[in-house]
Amino acid sequence: MFSKFAGYVMQNDILLDTMTPRGILFFVYLFSFILRLETFQFAANLRLHAPAKEKKQKVEQLIRSLKLERAADTYVGGIFSKGISGGERKRTSIGLELMTDPSVLMLDEPTSGLDSCTASVLIGLLRSLALKEGKTIIFTIHQPSSDIFFMFDNLMILAKGKLIYQGPTQSHIAVDYFASFGYSCPEYSNPADYFIGIAHSNSADDEKFQVMYQKYDEDIAPKIEQEVGIIGLKLLN
Repeated sequence: MFSKFAGYVMQNDILLDTMTPRGILFFVYLFSFILRLETFQFAANLRLHAPAKEKKQKVEQLIRSLKLERAADTYVGGIFSKGISGGERKRTSIGLELMTDPSVLMLDEPTSGLDSCTASVLIGLLRSLALKEGKTIIFTIHQPSSDIFFMFDNLMILAKGKLIYQGPTQSHIAVDYFASFGYSCPEYSNPADYFIGIAHSNSADDEKFQVMYQKYDEDIAPKIEQEVGIIGLKLLN
């Protein structure tokens, strides 16, 4: 049931070194035939119930939307061979999950191993998928830059496995929320770095967590429950 509405991109890209975003060449000498398998096309053949022409159009559309035209016919590469960049590898992995056009896309730390510029481009691409195609994009991320941080529509912060914040990111709403009970983010600091700092402690019994848990239960949890109830009623109607 999950695969009918959602896609999941793992942190580590599972791609063969000899693959290319568009095509992979295997020379198989079987009855004197040469077999050519294409990565996106192969995924389309496996996962889409559509005519061959529509599958090919889907493959080309993904290559364009993920900005993979320049790398489309370059080998992925690996330890022993040079290939496409880390950002292009990640976009290729995302493309495989977008093949079925899921309404929800989940990613595990999509910016791991990428430099700040490449990471920003990738998050911008995910944001455009959410805005232009109406997809829900959910991912975990560690230490995003401030530019990336303010691309997020909504933020969820966990401390010791419990929620301490869930809500909007823009307009410094998250920053103002923590400042309201004594945890003010220093001026010119990256809010993401600050939130990671206050969500960690060397002591498992740190009193600050009890304060954060209580504030969440009192100020945020009721609002979330109300929003969920409203959405549930709309779905029933």
